[in-house]
Amino acid sequence: MPSRGAAYKTNWKWFREGKDCEVLRIGVNGWKKGKMRIKLTVEFIPDEPEIPETPASKEPEISQPQSPLDDIRRIINQESQP
Repeated sequence: MPSRGAAYKTNWKWFREGKDCEVLRIGVNGWKKGKMRIKLTVEFIPDEPEIPETPASKEPEISQPQSPLDDIRRIINQESQP
């Protein structure tokens, strides 16, 4: 039975060097020789995205419409009033 250290080194070959293998390609006769390597990606995604702070402006803040259609509705309502 191999020692624990030998098994550890063997398993890390999958990540560093890869292991020899053959892959059967679809639509082409025969096997393709090469190496298979494992790549692992770790990504952190915060629950709440950070919002950059903006310095306070001396100008009054202009509120944006709730919907892009609000402006059109306002214009239609003004035109339909006597």
